[in-house]
Amino acid sequence: MDVVQFLLHITLFLWYISISTAIVAAAPQQTLIAKPNCPSHCGNISIPYPFGIGAGCFVDDWFKILCNESVSPPKPFLNLTSLNHLEVLEISIAGTLKVRNPITVSDNCSDKPIRQAANLGVSPFAFSQKNKFTVVGCGVMAGLNSSSDGLTISATCLSQCEIASNASSTCNGLDCSQVSIPSFLSTFDTSFISTTNPCNYAFLADQDWFQSFTYNLTNISARISDMDDVPAVLEWSLYHSILDVFGTSSIASDRSVNCLEYNDTSSTYNSSRLECFCTTGFEGNPYLIEGCQGKPLLP
Repeated sequence: MDVVQFLLHITLFLWYISISTAIVAAAPQQTLIAKPNCPSHCGNISIPYPFGIGAGCFVDDWFKILCNESVSPPKPFLNLTSLNHLEVLEISIAGTLKVRNPITVSDNCSDKPIRQAANLGVSPFAFSQKNKFTVVGCGVMAGLNSSSDGLTISATCLSQCEIASNASSTCNGLDCSQVSIPSFLSTFDTSFISTTNPCNYAFLADQDWFQSFTYNLTNISARISDMDDVPAVLEWSLYHSILDVFGTSSIASDRSVNCLEYNDTSSTYNSSRLECFCTTGFEGNPYLIEGCQGKPLLP
């Protein structure tokens, strides 16, 4: 091998090394979702910490997820019986999760059992105001009643009959009516005050989902009659210390995450509430050590 060929080989080798290094450096870091050695998914659903599947993978029993692998794809459920083992549709690290919420039917629906929404009670969950209380049917009045925290809350919907042959997909009081719910709602019962239709329906549902579901729909009642559940949004809160969640207090010196501890007057818990966020320039799971990845905008 002459000198020219040798130098050519050296040049090609150094070029290959530089390209490989650049590719590795440019490759995005894998986003951390769950704790180390813990499943990050159940079927198609991401399970981010503080939720988790299996021992040592969740912050407490409220956040334990049961993954039913006997179905395809597997489905995740909230653990505790008091929460009716609600099926989980989505978990957001920003403090919300979507679940399947049961539809309550009137007494004259002979082919369907009467079911109520889960009692969130003393859990760290509450129904989000992203939901609306919805009544579907003709000539029906239904009420949402709650006496949680010693306060009595009542919301009533009246759905009248549509005279025209083509029912509108707008839930404006004709065959369908809606009302907003108060904040921090954790438990309620649904009751039908008066009905003239053979079967009527009432439920708390994610309003974004409902608007998409009813878009260009001419008969809401007919579609709802084929369903047992609707998506609803819950808010979740962490009533734990930094040490409880991270296993160390050194997270306070991590520039990629910002955690706030404060007293939540709306809660029945006696401990302070913890909220963590990835700082500007970082993204990921702020409840994991090194869960926020990126670069700071300022040195």
